[in-house]
Amino acid sequence: MASLPRVEQSRLRVWDPNRRLCCGHLFKKGGGRNWNKRLFVVDLDLAGDHDNYKLRYYKEYPGDPKGQLNLEGTSV
Repeated sequence: MASLPRVEQSRLRVWDPNRRLCCGHLFKKGGGRNWNKRLFVVDLDLAGDHDNYKLRYYKEYPGDPKGQLNLEGTSV
């Protein structure tokens, strides 16, 4: 297995030191015509089964994610 990338938290512009997460609020279009504010989170613990190569979004955090986007093979 190839070595996993390392993330320098100090270089992230969306690093939230209070939550200790790489996160930020964005608006996503819902099923209808409404735009909904969601907290988007990228997990920085890159060990194990690569589940963390996903961008998850939450209506309320902490809680269960409302959805996720696969980031494997992308550049952020």
